[in-house]
Amino acid sequence: MGYDATVVARLANGGTVQGGINSQKRVYDTCNTPIPSVPAGTTMTPQADSPEARFCHQVLPYRPDFKVLAAYNLPYNVTVSGTMQVSSGPVITATWAAPNSVIAPALGRSLAAGNTATKSIQLIEPGSDYAGYQNQIDLRLSRRMRFGRYSARLDANLYNVLNNSYANSINTTFSTSATANQFLRPTAVLLGRLFKVGGQIEF
Repeated sequence: MGYDATVVARLANGGTVQGGINSQKRVYDTCNTPIPSVPAGTTMTPQADSPEARFCHQVLPYRPDFKVLAAYNLPYNVTVSGTMQVSSGPVITATWAAPNSVIAPALGRSLAAGNTATKSIQLIEPGSDYAGYQNQIDLRLSRRMRFGRYSARLDANLYNVLNNSYANSINTTFSTSATANQFLRPTAVLLGRLFKVGGQIEF
């Protein structure tokens, strides 16, 4: 479930200002627990000690995204426009490949795959921790031209004006080894400031 709201304002010279907010809440439930629709007398035993059951009920809360777009017409068929967006960061999780030597004492036996096997365990409850918000501003300067029955538009675009190096993807694999641990290290970052020229011809 979620909500989406948009506001649009028209300016006297044909310009536009538009802003909006979008947010969603997600719930995932794979728990092996009794539910109201189960017939009377029927029981389902939850596996509380199972790593899969530990976070079987996940609630990803509302994390609103904001976006504003504005365009303004200047003399000589020139239009300046821009967008500013504030986006929710990625959810932070931690997956640990627990070795059999750690699991066997509590389990009372070795893992079925053998003494060298590992078991993936989630250490952080999904939806409880997020990276910070991503901020990005893009600008465009356009000019329209006519040549008889033909028309053309020339664009000059500047992306990521503030040259933000936001990490939009991070490593979520946890390791107890100080040398091998890459937990929370960025795996992808926002592209740096980019200037691009483009155009369009209509005929």
